[in-house]
Amino acid sequence: MLLTISGLLARLHPLLVHLPIGILLVAAAFILLSIRPRYAGLRPSIPMLLFWGMLSAIASCISGWLLAAGSDYDEMFLNRHRWLGISTAVIAALLYLLFKKQPLWKLNRPVAILLLLLLTVTGHLGGTLTHGEGYIEEGLMAKAETKGPVIRQLPKPDTVLLYNSVVQPILEARCYNCHGSSKQKGKLRLDAMKYILRGGEEGKSLVPGKPGESGMIKRLELPLESKDHMPPKEKAQLTDAEVALLHWWVESGASTTAKIGDLKPNAAISKVLEGLAKGETGAGVDNAALPPSPGPAPVAAIRALQDAGATVIPVASGSGWLAVNFVGVMKKDLQTLSLLAPLADHVVNLRVEDFQLTDEAIKIITRCVELRQLRLNHTSLTDQQLGALKGLKNLHSISLVGNRVTANGVLQLRQLPQLRQLYLYQTEVGQKDWLTLKNAFPSAQVDSGGYRLPMLEGDTSKVKY
Repeated sequence: MLLTISGLLARLHPLLVHLPIGILLVAAAFILLSIRPRYAGLRPSIPMLLFWGMLSAIASCISGWLLAAGSDYDEMFLNRHRWLGISTAVIAALLYLLFKKQPLWKLNRPVAILLLLLLTVTGHLGGTLTHGEGYIEEGLMAKAETKGPVIRQLPKPDTVLLYNSVVQPILEARCYNCHGSSKQKGKLRLDAMKYILRGGEEGKSLVPGKPGESGMIKRLELPLESKDHMPPKEKAQLTDAEVALLHWWVESGASTTAKIGDLKPNAAISKVLEGLAKGETGAGVDNAALPPSPGPAPVAAIRALQDAGATVIPVASGSGWLAVNFVGVMKKDLQTLSLLAPLADHVVNLRVEDFQLTDEAIKIITRCVELRQLRLNHTSLTDQQLGALKGLKNLHSISLVGNRVTANGVLQLRQLPQLRQLYLYQTEVGQKDWLTLKNAFPSAQVDSGGYRLPMLEGDTSKVKY
């Protein structure tokens, strides 16, 4: 991608735009204050502030216009932001000329108020273009991100359109905030098929029939700790079922008109679809492998975890089996983790990350004897503590990313008969140990992580002066 002087100036818009905002806000405030005699000493500085505010506003308008020329921003918000920005520069120039000739304080006051209003509205629209519609309102209302599964129950999956009923709801809940109509990170939009096929700055997001060549799928399947993983680590993540459904949609041709029943889903996808027909949430657990529900979990214990910031959801509608996620808790300590104890007999999916796990904490985790999935990423886990987990005989998947465990520690898990997935990215397992581990766990996927996406033409830029 060739980046010319105009392209460079366009990229500087997010930097330049803050100059007139700050300078003109101060100038307008000084104008309003200096009307009072006690603040008359501010008046000599006003022409200088207006001069530099006017110049930076004009520069921001030029860079913004260039930036918009190659973008896919929402046209309505873009036009409003553009013309209000130009109006701001014009009003700043008008005020400067008034002060240069002879300050007319009765006239300057309403013009300064108009300037403040323009700065506020224009800045808000710029924030909407950058962060998405409703960004400020969400902060004021402390609106929580959608957590857990987003696909509604499908009583008759075979008869519905895969894209409309499954794919689009997932993309809307997980992706539109950054890749929707009012905001496109990396110039990528995912809110309509024509945009999905077009891709973004980093190449094709979708190649029908080829999930391995589709950037959207590759990034979803990267380890959470990878900087290229999507959604970003701090955002609500897709469930395993949702990722599997998107992968299958691309693999089957990425049609927007095909019914699920026409696509002949494989056995794994059929299980997911059966769960949707029953109203199961897809919390990442194979419900067919679970014993009968243990009955309702203690409501008070669930509420205590939720009050601490943990996410607690049933793995199926009406089920007593639970998935518990501690990623969002504020206090990552033993006291918080101990809130799990009353629910130990109900938890089958547990995620504890960025804790400093003590031996007491490990004892609490090992009480969850029905665990199927366990994530202990970045928890300072040791080989000795890892050995204590070999009593979790029902464990199917364990993630140990970012811990100082060695191959000898991992080998202690050979006694887990159901283990099928083992994630060991950023551990002390050496390259020479991988063959040993793969032989020791013949039925498991031993994942080393650290994937790298191929370098695409759009990943590099040349600056031409």
